[in-house]
Amino acid sequence: MPDEKRMVGDWEVLQGIHVGDKEVVLLHDPHNAETPYAVCYNQRNNSMGIEYTAEGVGSNDYLEMMEVFLHRVQGQVVQVRTDRERTNEPQEVFGKEHCLPSNGEEPDLHGRVAVIRPETLRPEYRNVAVQLILVSGGFGAAANSRGTAVYGNYVFSGERADCRRHEILGILDPEKAPDWVKPGVEAILTKSKEKGVVPMSDKQIRFIDTEGNTLFAIPDGGSVVITHKSGEQYFMKCKYVDEKYVDMDGVQCSYHQLAATAAEAGITIAHDPAPEYNAGYRIAARKPAGDFIFVLGHNPRSPTPWVTWQASRDTPADCYWGVYRAERVDAVADLDRRSRSASQGIPYETSKSDDKPIRFIDPHYKTLFTIPDGGSIVISYPDGEERVAECKYLDECHTAVDGECYHICQFAEIMRRAGASYEPETAPQYVDGWHVVRLRDERDQAIFLGHKPGAELPWATWQTKQEESADMQERHYYSKKHDARREFDRRVFAVRDGRPYVPPTPEGGAGKRPKDVEVPG
Repeated sequence: MPDEKRMVGDWEVLQGIHVGDKEVVLLHDPHNAETPYAVCYNQRNNSMGIEYTAEGVGSNDYLEMMEVFLHRVQGQVVQVRTDRERTNEPQEVFGKEHCLPSNGEEPDLHGRVAVIRPETLRPEYRNVAVQLILVSGGFGAAANSRGTAVYGNYVFSGERADCRRHEILGILDPEKAPDWVKPGVEAILTKSKEKGVVPMSDKQIRFIDTEGNTLFAIPDGGSVVITHKSGEQYFMKCKYVDEKYVDMDGVQCSYHQLAATAAEAGITIAHDPAPEYNAGYRIAARKPAGDFIFVLGHNPRSPTPWVTWQASRDTPADCYWGVYRAERVDAVADLDRRSRSASQGIPYETSKSDDKPIRFIDPHYKTLFTIPDGGSIVISYPDGEERVAECKYLDECHTAVDGECYHICQFAEIMRRAGASYEPETAPQYVDGWHVVRLRDERDQAIFLGHKPGAELPWATWQTKQEESADMQERHYYSKKHDARREFDRRVFAVRDGRPYVPPTPEGGAGKRPKDVEVPG
């Protein structure tokens, strides 16, 4: 909420200026008679990504604390300038003209030098030394990927870097690359080879305890089973990132962070050398409740790739009563509802878990608003794009946003990094019966992604002159949302680059007109 106070513990933040690697904050606590004013550093550069304060000082003299505040801000400015002089960072800012021309497709970023959008960086770091990343992996690095995470190394410094796919402007044009790019890339690749990063088959994922002792190691692409105190089990596929980080089902975490979390929560992690299958579905989770065990299965080759089953505790391998879903988030919600119903002795069909509200917070864990299960939020990005995202309740701390599972704090942090705001969708926008779920203004064009559940092909894209948003021209229709989102992006790239938009072919449903929709004109 706009008028909500920002708090650090019991202290209200009166002023906060972020320069370099720290934010300097001036705090006030009227209930602290001895030192009602304080100054400290606020940081978020730990492995958990959680904010913490350091080097706090307090006084009952406001002017004294203001002097300390300004002194520390000036100290951060001096530190950034000193670092620039020491590293001799180039201060040029790269834009679209430094990238390879786009054909409207999202290219594969593996092994390429990506250019970060300058507007996503803090002002003091908007320069080419921080913009150029040699991409090595991440779910968002593949061509036309539905993932978002991209990671690699800064070409200038060689240090580890990570970002989101939407923060990438494009791929660096080799003809416009600075002289230091080629030796920088070669140094990163040489260092990777010295660390044994290649070949792929030699990568080992090493799980440790809180003291750093190796518990076990698995090959890249291997699986582990995570067992909670309740007996709940999750089987997760792991991908090698580097000697410090592992990717577990699309979420990156450090080995030390994983060990600390497991020890604190009483979770055990073990190698899963022989994945179990039932009716062609790989067992992805087990959740005991009452006299039963509920099972989550996955088969990517099936038209309905996700399923939940029920089994007796006495015969856990005998699974029955399958409920099949097209999306993982729906199957996980089924697993939760079925297990909760069994624990409470309520028939599965009459479970009321759908009535639970979804809570959205800011990065400081302050509640912003709640929406009902199945409700939507509007996400507004700095470049003017608006996106409507449907949300589903998973538990008190997790929600699915457009089919992707997030911890509510993780979602808030991602939005902060993207400079995006989000609010409940209180007045859905419709054009000719189509619910507008994505809208982008580029030059003189308004580009739309719409959804009509009752249509033969329920997803559509179109673009119009901005002053004629109700005149739906150049419409194309799809049966799958992912295909429509790709065409939406192709339209945006075409308008942004000032070239004609080439419509898709009618194959696979693209370009067809649903029977129940009348096209104006």
